[in-house]
Amino acid sequence: MKTLKFLIVFVLMLVFLNTAFALSPVRDLRFNVGNLDNLANAVQPRDDFRIDSVEVNDISATSTRIIYVERGTTVPVEVEYTGTNKVAYDTRLRAFIGGYEYGDVETSSDIFQVLPGVTDSQELLLKIPYDLEASDEYTLTVEMYDDDNSVRRTFKLRVEETRHSVNVFDVIFNPTNNVQAGTPLFATVRVENLGDNIENTVKVTLSVPALNLQTSQIVDRLVTDQELNERDSSSRRTAATTNDMVLFIPENTPVGDYNVEVKVEYNRLHNVQTRTYLMHVNAIQVQQPTQPTGGLTINVDTAAQKVSEGQGAQYKFSVSNLGQTPATLSFEVLGVTDWGTYRVDPQTVTVSSNGVQDVNVFVAPFDSVEGAKSFNVRVKQGNNVVAEKTLSVEVAKVTSDSDTLKKVLVIGFVVLLAILVILGIALIIKKLTQDEKPVEGQTYY
Repeated sequence: MKTLKFLIVFVLMLVFLNTAFALSPVRDLRFNVGNLDNLANAVQPRDDFRIDSVEVNDISATSTRIIYVERGTTVPVEVEYTGTNKVAYDTRLRAFIGGYEYGDVETSSDIFQVLPGVTDSQELLLKIPYDLEASDEYTLTVEMYDDDNSVRRTFKLRVEETRHSVNVFDVIFNPTNNVQAGTPLFATVRVENLGDNIENTVKVTLSVPALNLQTSQIVDRLVTDQELNERDSSSRRTAATTNDMVLFIPENTPVGDYNVEVKVEYNRLHNVQTRTYLMHVNAIQVQQPTQPTGGLTINVDTAAQKVSEGQGAQYKFSVSNLGQTPATLSFEVLGVTDWGTYRVDPQTVTVSSNGVQDVNVFVAPFDSVEGAKSFNVRVKQGNNVVAEKTLSVEVAKVTSDSDTLKKVLVIGFVVLLAILVILGIALIIKKLTQDEKPVEGQTYY
């Protein structure tokens, strides 16, 4: 009886094991043995390298640390990495941040080789744009990749303005790329405050060092973006444009290319930014008569004048006719109406054969105009332009007599008020002294 029970239990155990084996996902032992290589590959790492650590500005970067950087600076990003699986031949490192409106902010390394089990490092230089939105956090992504693998790590950067930063936004030259010897070169410079501090005095200097030419202007009070947003006012500005700055190119200047420097000094002239531009100087051109002129020559007594505010300038043209027939010429003035008025006397002139006639051009800038202004005078014979001169006038602001009188009256009033205050104090002290003087008593007998 015991033997029968033992047989029944044994048979039931065989049936149970057979059923469990049949339901198992490993149905074919030979199949599983044949796929041991696939199992080994699944256990090994897929990437051939890893990023061990990253330093930004010599500060160890972590997922929880926010690293401070300033815009307009070049930030070193040191990446340490190790090869893990097999040799990676065409590997690169890349560092980038997003959120810049005007392009990509990124840098990458040259192609290099990574050996398994070997640790190495490379430094990337990431330039933070000077006009990147500041007082904000950005995500720095460091990526290591080749044809088959890509590994990334991300970190947080806090981008702020530098303490003092004035940028040359643009320079407009007139003429643009070429200037003729003996004529003026005009320039207007626009500067902007990108720093964290208000700049009360910004000095802008335009120069041609090779010709020893230089002129300067002062731009007052450039506020920061934050102050402009907090106290919006038409009197506040983060950027400003200079008046016309003019350099007179000497007539004997040799033909060639010259560096034109724009230097901006700020932070009480302790900080300097310099931009250099290339300008070509052409040889002075002597006015030659054309076929329709019949021997006409046209000269002007001066190409540039300086006047005080409220005054005008006069330019005298001499017209000589060496031809055999009389010549009738008309004068046109261009480029004045935006900043002043003009008058030509006479507007039209007839010059006899071998004769000379004078024509006067008067230019009067508006009262509000300061600095240098340029204009052209065109001389025509019929529909033919026989000559065109580029002239300029520079207006210097002066203090009027009424302003001087007002200042004198204000100073006199302040002095008189001070004298009255001193006299009042003296009388009060005297009065108090008299009140405190003891009164002598009388003696009665």
